[in-house]
Amino acid sequence: MALPSVGLASGLSLFCSGQGWSLSVDDTQAEFVFPAPTQMDIPHVASAEGAEWPRAMTLIGDRDTAIVVLHRRDCGGPTL
Repeated sequence: MALPSVGLASGLSLFCSGQGWSLSVDDTQAEFVFPAPTQMDIPHVASAEGAEWPRAMTLIGDRDTAIVVLHRRDCGGPTL
């Protein structure tokens, strides 16, 4: 069961990347680069009941939308 939350956590930022793509995430905004940058809003974040990770996020941009599942071991940030 997934429990919704308003945002990641106050001041939390993440950066994930792979071959030819990157994703930067903060409390309410994300930037997905593949190959061109796309600014996206984050209207929904959820994690498994009783667990902080993994996190599922809905991302909505002007031309793209996505649902991503982030695992702590795959993404780093200054406040993790």
